[in-house]
Amino acid sequence: MATRIEAINTLRPRLALGPAANIEELAEFIAGRTGADAGAARAVLAELGEAVIFFARQGRPATVEGLGTISPLIDLSGEFDCSQHLDRQIVLGLNNPDSYSGEIVNRENIGKATAELVALWNAAHPDDPAE
Repeated sequence: MATRIEAINTLRPRLALGPAANIEELAEFIAGRTGADAGAARAVLAELGEAVIFFARQGRPATVEGLGTISPLIDLSGEFDCSQHLDRQIVLGLNNPDSYSGEIVNRENIGKATAELVALWNAAHPDDPAE
């Protein structure tokens, strides 16, 4: 018997992600939009991580306008980590109607409730219904 989680994970809408943009691609993109040298843009991007570490070690969040805020945190065992809160403009930019040009797997299931996804699973898999 399939579980509800398996059924939902199989049928839920999800993005078919392409390869991650690397630092060279990011630097070229920034250079093309700003007129800055690609090498300088790459150097700045490489140092951004070091800057976040520097300020996080002081217990200070780092805010990058247009990107968001990275805040240090600590768990119960004393291990440090960071959380990121995206700049609202990123979320708004992503949610412009019809602006996404990548592939969406199970696009037809956007807006369906989990119960509907389970019902779809059960109809397609009568010998393996979701619990």
